[in-house]
Amino acid sequence: MAAVDAMKSGRRLVSGRLPELDLLRFVAAFSVLLFHHIRWAKSLDGTVLFQISRFGFFGVPLFFMISGFVILWSAQGKDLLEFAVSRITRLYPTFWICVCLAAIAELCLGNHVSSLRFLANLTMMPTSFGAAKMDAVYWTLLYELKFYVFVALLISAKQLPNIDRWLAGWLIATALTLISPKWVTSITLAPWSAFFIGGCNLFLIWSRGWNGWRAAGLAGAFVLSVIAGMNSQESAGQVPSDAMQALAIVVIFAVMATLALRWWRLPHTSLWLTLGSLTFPLYLVHSRPAKALWTAIDLPDAPRLLIVSGASLAVAAVLAYAIERRTCGRLNRALLKLLRPTTAEQTTTAPQTPKRA
Repeated sequence: MAAVDAMKSGRRLVSGRLPELDLLRFVAAFSVLLFHHIRWAKSLDGTVLFQISRFGFFGVPLFFMISGFVILWSAQGKDLLEFAVSRITRLYPTFWICVCLAAIAELCLGNHVSSLRFLANLTMMPTSFGAAKMDAVYWTLLYELKFYVFVALLISAKQLPNIDRWLAGWLIATALTLISPKWVTSITLAPWSAFFIGGCNLFLIWSRGWNGWRAAGLAGAFVLSVIAGMNSQESAGQVPSDAMQALAIVVIFAVMATLALRWWRLPHTSLWLTLGSLTFPLYLVHSRPAKALWTAIDLPDAPRLLIVSGASLAVAAVLAYAIERRTCGRLNRALLKLLRPTTAEQTTTAPQTPKRA
């Protein structure tokens, strides 16, 4: 019934988007923004707003979980070239502009930006070239890229029909990282791999229904995600207790699970698409570029917080419209036409929901 229901909801599949996911994307991005911006406002330390903002870090694992859902969905019906081009044209144009903004911010903050550092950051993998990240928030992008490589390998090997088994293997490897050498952790994307795996299983449940593999995979991903959330160095000391960190992970899984089970739906309006398109640029501009603006403004913390957060949203909106909405799709089609002109016209931009397993 899940696949039939998905096919009947054609308006929800034409754009390859779910309104609920667009809303959750924005919630994740905005919560991370608050997590950072409120910490800059020292006068807000100890306030209720400060305490609530501590949970904003969990926008990151929510991002990873949504990515597992969306990227596996976007891979359906694509070959390796189509998948690779779709990811490159979706991410890099916005990212390159934001790297330029981060470089300007670094200069405004009095930091040196070498040519090597700038060029290395344009790859999304600056540490691979021995260069420092232009913005600390870029650490999540390397995890995303590695996940894309995993999906690309499955596409290349024609293993997407066996995705349940591959996810089970990935989950077991993630569990083994609790007792294995550090290099194994890097390969498996642990500890964050559990969120990607959970998102992938939820996509399969949403599109194809339950089976034993998916039930076990989701349960295992949940357990390992709770462990990851509680042990994360990035979140250490940012939330009150291990119990509250575990609770945050429970909430994330519960919301995503109810979405996969179709227990809640949003009305189909352009608002959700607009909010969803803000997500990536907002994540990229809210940290280093926003910090430079924060430093430049000589005002009390409260109005400065409103100005800097508002400016981050405004810049994200411009990039979302000019790049995300107006450029990425055209660039995707043009690049496919250049690389494979005989089949580019047959490529559809909306992924299809697979048949029920």
